[in-house]
Amino acid sequence: MSGAIQAIHRTGGYRADIDGLRALAVVPVMLFHAHVPGFAGGFVGVDVFFVISGFLITSIIDAEIRAGGFSVIGFYERRVRRILPALFLICIFTAVAAWFLLMPADLRLYGRSLAGAVGMYSNFVFAAGAGYFDAPAAVKPLLHTWSLAIEEQFYLVFPWLLIGLRRHLPGRVGGVLAALLVLSLAASVLGVALDAENTFFMPHMRAWELLTGALLALGVVPQWRSRTARELAAVLGLVLILVPVFVYSDLTPFPGLAALPPCIGTALIIHAGLGGSSRAGRLLALEPLRVTGLMSYSLYLWHWPLIMFAGYIAMRPLTVIETAGILALTAAVSAASWAFVERPFRRRSGGIARRPLFMAAGSFAVVLIGAGAALDLMRGLPWRFPPDIARMVEAKALHRAATAGCNTVGRRIAALEPGEPAGPLACRFGAKDRPAEILLWGDSHAGALLPALDAAARRAGRAGLMMWHGGCPALLGVDLQSKRRSHRCRQFNDRVAEHIAATRPALVVIVSRWGLYANGTRYGDEEGSPMLLSPDGMAHNPEVFAAGLRASVAAALAAGARVLLVGPVPEVGFDAPSMVARARIFGHPPPQGPRREDFLARQRVPLKVIAELGKLPGVSVFWPHEILCGPEVCRLLEGDEILYFDDDHLSLAGSALFVDRLAAFMAALAPETEGRIVKDSESGVSE
Repeated sequence: MSGAIQAIHRTGGYRADIDGLRALAVVPVMLFHAHVPGFAGGFVGVDVFFVISGFLITSIIDAEIRAGGFSVIGFYERRVRRILPALFLICIFTAVAAWFLLMPADLRLYGRSLAGAVGMYSNFVFAAGAGYFDAPAAVKPLLHTWSLAIEEQFYLVFPWLLIGLRRHLPGRVGGVLAALLVLSLAASVLGVALDAENTFFMPHMRAWELLTGALLALGVVPQWRSRTARELAAVLGLVLILVPVFVYSDLTPFPGLAALPPCIGTALIIHAGLGGSSRAGRLLALEPLRVTGLMSYSLYLWHWPLIMFAGYIAMRPLTVIETAGILALTAAVSAASWAFVERPFRRRSGGIARRPLFMAAGSFAVVLIGAGAALDLMRGLPWRFPPDIARMVEAKALHRAATAGCNTVGRRIAALEPGEPAGPLACRFGAKDRPAEILLWGDSHAGALLPALDAAARRAGRAGLMMWHGGCPALLGVDLQSKRRSHRCRQFNDRVAEHIAATRPALVVIVSRWGLYANGTRYGDEEGSPMLLSPDGMAHNPEVFAAGLRASVAAALAAGARVLLVGPVPEVGFDAPSMVARARIFGHPPPQGPRREDFLARQRVPLKVIAELGKLPGVSVFWPHEILCGPEVCRLLEGDEILYFDDDHLSLAGSALFVDRLAAFMAALAPETEGRIVKDSESGVSE
């Protein structure tokens, strides 16, 4: 039995109830991930693990330090034996499954997470993407390794900290660690209020949970001599763990204060067992729970990839029978992993020695990290699929290639000082032998429209400049409530407005993802944080959006330009190329695009504001949804061509549907028409 299962500090030996507590941690996590009704808060099992880990590992480290026999290299050898063999196995399994099953975009993300899982930084990889509870997390086979990364990052620092405290502040070890616990908890509470998704994955905001167990191991809390006190504490501990399992959900702000009940509950059970057994402790020590606890690491590693890949293939929620089958398979595979991988590698006597162990582990790690990096750098290996599927899933790369050289325009313009000309930094489109008289202004949706506008301008004998910045809507005077974008977007739009005033273009085309900014919320399964336009909250987004768009239109009209407002493009709510390709590969009916009524409901504010602005002299409106949407549903495909390159941006084929109408509109600006704007029947553009 491994040292990690030996609670050797003040316990008198092996604690079977702690193994049962491990079962109480892992089973709710499994049922939560399997979407079993009633276990919406099962994710708190990870917090139970953190407290157990802090207690057990600190017990071992501190006992060895006190005995004068602690070896840092020996400690990390035990961590390697405990963690890496089973982790390497699950990484190999998921890599093989990912090769055959994952779409290129998902395989790229898997590659990053593979490197992160082996390198013990996957929590940072996942923090950079969707939140733990968001739908896109369901296509990440190694999502659950974030907790392993948190633990190992903690144990990179903690042994050295404990050695230093025992050596230099022997009488204040508990006080210092308690202070660090309070600071970490305070950071977690504040972090949840400011940025819950990022806080969930941060080690310094989870450290207090491991420190809770560490303080118990160090004897900071006196043992309870009263049997009644121990019995009540253990029962209360079970309640504090189980109630969150059944009551919490993905809407619970977490971790923060909400993580206190399961952590305190775990601490109560552990501490109650230090002075002797209790009824709750004997319950946890029952053989089924004890054995489940012994296998808990393998169960934790295997359950999520099996659930995730099954759902990925099914493209729908799993049935009760399918879920039961996956959980049974998890138990069987985990038992084999525990018996034939975990246990043999934990033993040093009769097993692999330290030096070859480190060399083998290092070699495997390098290979797996390199493989993960290769999957990312090679764009998820689209050539694995037939040509039609490969072309579909490469829609984003094809669009980027078509707009190469124009993707950094916004950042460069935003870096200009007031008065510096933006024109030389812009991207030119249209006829090469014509002066630029059109300006395309907006966020990444303007970039998505560029190929269509370029083709239309060439056909009409026109030319223009494109100024777009990803994530920065063409809303003058609006400050996005984002640390990364607020100042940059304000600067970008100010420089564009200065360019319009100085150069007086004949036409300004204004395009952005209007629904995101007017509502503030993402659509469907899309990754990303809300988009706030006011420090006073999302409720003010509609009015700030309307004021910003009116200001942008007014700036263009004041310069004598005509304005073409491009209405909202229907958002899909999922990665269209990947989902359509998956449906074809796995033999499912193609997914439907958004319903027209859902589009109209979400875009209510932008549609109203843009329609009102379209009544102004010199302002015209082009409605993409009139081309993309039928009476009931908005399209994802035109024949075999995908119309989006992700969940909301038009692909080359999608934007090509607009060329005829845009060309007709531009042709109507010819000098011989004396500025006449063609009628709706001629161009599909409304006055």
